[in-house]
Amino acid sequence: MPKTYKTEIVGYTFGELPREVQEDIYNRNQEDFCYFQEHVLEAAIYEFEANLKEEYGATDIKVYYDVSYSQGSGACYTAHFDVDTMLASLDFWQDLCDDLNAGKLSIDEVRVERCGPSNYYCHENTCYVAIEWSWSDESKYNENWPDLIANAEKLITEMVRSQIRDFFYTLRDSYEEAISFEVYCEYMSASDDIACFTEEGEQINQLFLENAHVVDGVQLKLDFEYSDNDTDTLETDS
Repeated sequence: MPKTYKTEIVGYTFGELPREVQEDIYNRNQEDFCYFQEHVLEAAIYEFEANLKEEYGATDIKVYYDVSYSQGSGACYTAHFDVDTMLASLDFWQDLCDDLNAGKLSIDEVRVERCGPSNYYCHENTCYVAIEWSWSDESKYNENWPDLIANAEKLITEMVRSQIRDFFYTLRDSYEEAISFEVYCEYMSASDDIACFTEEGEQINQLFLENAHVVDGVQLKLDFEYSDNDTDTLETDS
């Protein structure tokens, strides 16, 4: 003879669970939630790239980042800076101004590179500035130029790394806010119609809930005070 089996499942939305159970669910799913929330970094990266384009005429920008707390976490980028825009920042070229204005040498390219052909670290010290330069007349070559160009590279590299540090702090703050317990609660509350949990915080498979007969729980407010005639009658508010 065929048998019919019935199972009673008491389900709770995430918001109905005690805080300690919610925190346990958050901790168990934090890695997946962190991965899901990485999209919030796109706005900060877009703004950073826009600033590079506006301030330095940057092109071919590629941003790298790691917002974890690992040894190599941080941010860096590669890019090409517009030469004329960079030359307008005279602080970088103090000792070269006369020769540049006289046309004795020219700056052909200013770019931000990463150290090594491949680097698994992402902090600001993994990138540096390289300058391509040339001179017009071999007879007017100045043996001090290589050192002066190297000093300009150093100054621009320091500027780049300082900006990257500020950018990374903004990036990590945005990320930490996006993966916080409070934001996770908001995200889960928006999923109350599809997520159902046991009292212990285990998510109930939706297959068990499909076509199920649902009975909403009702909490009765019980009045345990005796009535005026001191009887043992229990009265409830309807």
